[in-house]
Amino acid sequence: MVRRFSIQTALVACFMLVFASSVKADLQEDITKLVGDNATSYIHPITNSLGVGMNSGWYNSSKSYKLFGLPIGLQANFGMGVSMTNDDLRKYDFEGEINVDGVPGLSGIFSALNTELQAAGYDTLPSKISLNKADVPTIVGAEEAPVFTLANLLPATSVADMRTFNVTANGFGQDTIPLDDTLFALPPGLNLEAVPYIPNVGINIGLPFKVQLGLRYFPTTSVPDFGDVGLLGLKVQYEFTEWVPVVNNLPLLHTSAFWAMNNLEMGVLELNNWISMVNVSADFKFLIGLGIYGGIGIESSTMNLNYTVNAPGTALDGQKVSLSDEGDNFFRAQAGVRLSLLIFDIFADANFGETTSYNLGIGIGLNGL
Repeated sequence: MVRRFSIQTALVACFMLVFASSVKADLQEDITKLVGDNATSYIHPITNSLGVGMNSGWYNSSKSYKLFGLPIGLQANFGMGVSMTNDDLRKYDFEGEINVDGVPGLSGIFSALNTELQAAGYDTLPSKISLNKADVPTIVGAEEAPVFTLANLLPATSVADMRTFNVTANGFGQDTIPLDDTLFALPPGLNLEAVPYIPNVGINIGLPFKVQLGLRYFPTTSVPDFGDVGLLGLKVQYEFTEWVPVVNNLPLLHTSAFWAMNNLEMGVLELNNWISMVNVSADFKFLIGLGIYGGIGIESSTMNLNYTVNAPGTALDGQKVSLSDEGDNFFRAQAGVRLSLLIFDIFADANFGETTSYNLGIGIGLNGL
């Protein structure tokens, strides 16, 4: 059993390291361009989707474990799944401003050009420009994101005047206004219809008094150019079938409740989530075991971000940021099916929360299911 769990732990370790390396350019560097509400809005879909996903895979039966007639059991679990996205999760409204005087390489020319523009009778350049754009991509949104230039930020009449000025200035060999140079580029999305979550690898231990404990663990590991990656999850489950009238007289039905939590550390991101559910399962045992299970409950997820802004050419570059994004996750429902054969339990379920996730897994152990 220990060896099986070690193999599964090695598999998820490889997955997490590969995942961390693959997203570092798309996620880490993009997030560090943003601050405040824009940063939390950008990663908000991940808070919801990973929250629902990481809360999945904890449960596939309310029946207590039994081994050789004793109220104990042990099982190693490996599960994978995805959380679906939708149009609302794929876009947000960006609001900010850029301090033109603080842009390296532009402040000096802007100061000189303001004087020349005034002398020529044109409008002067503003010291700050608003960067407001609706429906820009979140981390799961479109791969193409808006690029801000003076030409698309300033009033059309001012831009026309400045292009006229540039023609004259260029003719005399003078510096021109960089109307079409990129001032700021928003992070693009990854164009994800579904968000895969870190594989749920762990063990369940059946104890006397119909108690079950669950553990997920991946030791904190430093990934070059990314940061620390680690996972810790805990679960406590209790079967209370004997306390439920009618159900306690039906041999195939079992009821239980569980509480579980996860802490996932991944570079600049830290995800904390918990779930509490009341469940019921119908567990059949013939030549093979067959279970149908479901439940309802509540859940929560929070994403914490700690990083230094990486936005060269803006006044925000180098600013240290600590933010917390609360997910919309609350109500949760689950429905699934389990097939048991010898020491193997294969299970699949759908989980309905703020987003919908689908989970597929296998358990290996001795549990009497």
